[in-house]
Amino acid sequence: MKKLVALVLCVAMLVCCAAALAEDQTYAIITKSAGNPYNEREASGFQEVIEAAGYTAIIKHPAEITAEAQITLINELVAQGVQGIAIAANDFDALQTANKAAMDAGIKVISLDSSCNPESRLTHINQAGVVEVAQALVDATYDLTGGEGDWAILSATSIATNQNAWIDAMKVILEDEKYANLNLVEISYGDDMYQMSVDK
Repeated sequence: MKKLVALVLCVAMLVCCAAALAEDQTYAIITKSAGNPYNEREASGFQEVIEAAGYTAIIKHPAEITAEAQITLINELVAQGVQGIAIAANDFDALQTANKAAMDAGIKVISLDSSCNPESRLTHINQAGVVEVAQALVDATYDLTGGEGDWAILSATSIATNQNAWIDAMKVILEDEKYANLNLVEISYGDDMYQMSVDK
């Protein structure tokens, strides 16, 4: 799965840059945060595919899970003159000015995993379908609780677009009569983690 997502991501970026291909190309990925195992695998897959194509890959992990930290990295990459930036956005709208500045400088910007405003990127690559993820999470809760009981969601930051999309889809799924005895008592936000706690 890691290689498949990375391949799709890299192909999208290379296609976006096809009109300006040259021998020396550098592509960067900005993840959500440092120390996140999923982001690290995502980034290593990106690097593997970019380098296999004969280009240079730059991996940037923000020190903090904030849009501000990502904006700093975007500005650094613009100054370096990279050809493309792929970013897992920590905020849907806050990156818009920095992303537009990158695009104005001729850099191709795409988002992955967690989307940013479509006005400030060329395309978005989802690692999985929103409804499919939500259904799997609801079904896992159903199985763990035996179909009844209080439960809560611990998600990432409150502005993480992908996790919030999953939660919204979960709420719709929970309206089905099958899940009538599942009582969602709280949605909390932690440090870029997504897990469910169950209380029978």
